[in-house]
Parts: sequence; C-alpha cells; structure tokens
Amino acid sequence: MSTEADAGVAEESSGDTTLAVLLAMAMFVLVVDTSLMNVPISAVVRDLDTTASGVQSAIALEALVSAASS
Repeated sequence: MSTEADAGVAEESSGDTTLAVLLAMAMFVLVVDTSLMNVPISAVVRDLDTTASGVQSAIALEALVSAASS
C-alpha cells in the first residue's frame, strides 16, 4: 500500500516541479521582453514618428496583456 501512496506523491511532486519550471520560464520571457523593449525606445520613436510616452505605454500594455493571459 505504501508503494502506491509513494508513487502518487512522486507524480504530484513531478507535476508541481513542471508547473514551477513553466511559470519561471514564462516570467523570464516577460522580464526579458519588457527589459529589451525599453532599450530601443529612441529608435522606435524616430522610426514611427511618435512620442516616447506613447511607446512606453504600448510596452506596458503589452506586458500587462501577456501577464494576464499566462
């Protein structure tokens, strides 16, 4: 009986680990995306002929939508 219980705990632990790894990877992508998008703001402003605050707002909204959907 204890072998079956141990197997159930091991499967649950494996699922928890997989979920934690997936969540960590998603957070890493969001952080990198947000960080990298803030670097070329001046080039984007120049290319699109817009304002820096408009580009920053778009980046913030993209990050919020990505976070809400994951």
